[in-house]
Amino acid sequence: MSEKIGKYEIEEKIGIGGFGVVYKGRDPYIKRPVAIKTCQVEEEEIRKRFFREAELAGNLRHPNITTIYDFGIQDNIPYIVLEFLTGEDLDKKIKRGELFSLEEKLRILIEVCKGLHYAHENNIIHRDIKPANIRIQEDGSVKIMDFGIAKSTHIESHLTQTGMTLGTAAYLAPEQIKGEPLDRRTDIFSFGVLMYEFFTYKKPFQGEIITNIIYNILNLDPPKITSQLIDFPPELERIVFKCLEKDRNKRYYNIQKVQYDLEAIYQKLTKDEKHTGEYFVRPTTPVTKVREEEKTAKTPTLGIKLKKKRNYLYILPIFFVIIIISFIFLNQKPEKKKEVTSIKKVSVINPLKITFKSENIQIPDYIPPLIEEEKKQEEKPVMLKTYPVSFFANLGPCDIYVNNKYIGTFPPEVRTELPVGNYEIIFKTTFSQEKKFITVEEKGLNRFGHQLPQMGKLSVLTNIGTPYGSVYVDGKYVGDTPQPSIILPVGIHKVEVKRPGYITKEREIEIKEGEKASWTITLIPEN
Repeated sequence: MSEKIGKYEIEEKIGIGGFGVVYKGRDPYIKRPVAIKTCQVEEEEIRKRFFREAELAGNLRHPNITTIYDFGIQDNIPYIVLEFLTGEDLDKKIKRGELFSLEEKLRILIEVCKGLHYAHENNIIHRDIKPANIRIQEDGSVKIMDFGIAKSTHIESHLTQTGMTLGTAAYLAPEQIKGEPLDRRTDIFSFGVLMYEFFTYKKPFQGEIITNIIYNILNLDPPKITSQLIDFPPELERIVFKCLEKDRNKRYYNIQKVQYDLEAIYQKLTKDEKHTGEYFVRPTTPVTKVREEEKTAKTPTLGIKLKKKRNYLYILPIFFVIIIISFIFLNQKPEKKKEVTSIKKVSVINPLKITFKSENIQIPDYIPPLIEEEKKQEEKPVMLKTYPVSFFANLGPCDIYVNNKYIGTFPPEVRTELPVGNYEIIFKTTFSQEKKFITVEEKGLNRFGHQLPQMGKLSVLTNIGTPYGSVYVDGKYVGDTPQPSIILPVGIHKVEVKRPGYITKEREIEIKEGEKASWTITLIPEN
């Protein structure tokens, strides 16, 4: 390899990636640092994946995705030129046990959601979401890296689908292990694993060998986060475990929905004046005595501040007094018991059928609690027979509720089981909510659809050099730019793009049925 790759000057080698060497370089014309990833293997399959990364990720432009500037081949060695990233991977921070507040963790995860949503909206599945592919830069910004095994949902991939060799086993979704078709929910499962590990500093599915890990992913549920961390929000745990559903139909369908739910918790925490911004490990074993020099040492294994130990030495004298009193009491000679002449009622539990001769003991005229409990166990509740029911809408996505209980998100078709009877169904989108009453029958198809309001799409993009802004439609936040495909009901909508320090852009845009409206903006600083 020469001192130049293409037009780029090589400054130093900064690492070895999955395909070859990664260099830090410099663009001599734009005067900016770049990272140059090379593919130095001859295996055709690996080279195809390298080209696939350039093809797919090269068309993505988002502040939370590593930007690809250029691609070329020199001396029969393909190379990709990317933006140079500072900081380090999230994987290293977790392994080191770096301390984060809960708010900071949520902020990082929300940024990952934004980048992943943009990739999904451009029909690209990453397929290898894990902490090692998330870079936290020195300024706190977050970047998703390595689209080397990404797949376009619109382009048939002929590359090997062996997920076992492509991704890290602990982050594989069940459908990857089974060799089933993949979709955006595959990334959502891997993101759930990442969240669990980021919160607990432990992987949810562990094992000494790969087969153990795979078995656990397919068959076992990970330990609850609230059993490991004190004051961990239960609603946040529900988000993580919904991402980790083994049945993909029960998972979040859209990563942006995960983002919105995380943002709701983030806003709640930041507005709560009593919240300290920290949470602690709940000790599950007795704390051993440590040496004086270890008391101030960092605990990198979990990366979360431990609660201050309380001094329980003052309890010792009380403990010894109790022991002495107990000893005196137990060594006293028992007084001669007076003969019982009459007992009105005695509760007798006699499983061994022993015959009592004493005439003073009467048979109880009531049922003892234990026998009553046994009777309760014998009375099994009558289970209503259920029947398969499915729901769909003419245009999604939408959340579906049965009697105000969430059961899934369309698409795909939402399936459940219900007893015979009448139900209220709600089809809820970001901008509308439709009710429908149905009857589940014993003999029938029990497949229910709904015609949602007429829909169209809106694209909100930014010109080159414009920073990203937050997009609001009719006062509701829908994400940050670029937003290539926002589904909206037909009609006129007020669209705003906001960013602190910049002039707000606003415009009324008409959405027509089945058509896509587009708006490209340039944000201008206020001063």
